[in-house]
Amino acid sequence: MIIRMFLIINLTIFFYGCLISQIAPVKDGSDQWIGRPFAELEKILARPTSYASRIGWKKSKYKLSNQNWGFDEPIRKECIAQWEIDSNGIIVDYELKGKGCY
Repeated sequence: MIIRMFLIINLTIFFYGCLISQIAPVKDGSDQWIGRPFAELEKILARPTSYASRIGWKKSKYKLSNQNWGFDEPIRKECIAQWEIDSNGIIVDYELKGKGCY
């Protein structure tokens, strides 16, 4: 009985650890930025610990045909998010590019 309880507790801790250690898919993380101010994302990208900062990424803003503007952000190796930002500075859409965007 004690051995069974010990085994159940250990398995529960093991599976819980596996669940919380998983990295969220890029799409899930990106979806959370829709409707938020682009300025918030810029602050995060400016942190020295961000992937963009670590690889020395240069900001890349450009005008889109619908009067919004775009911004490319490296998410990780071989994955770039192309953000669409409206005239109020709100993120309205994005597209993931690259085979590293799993």
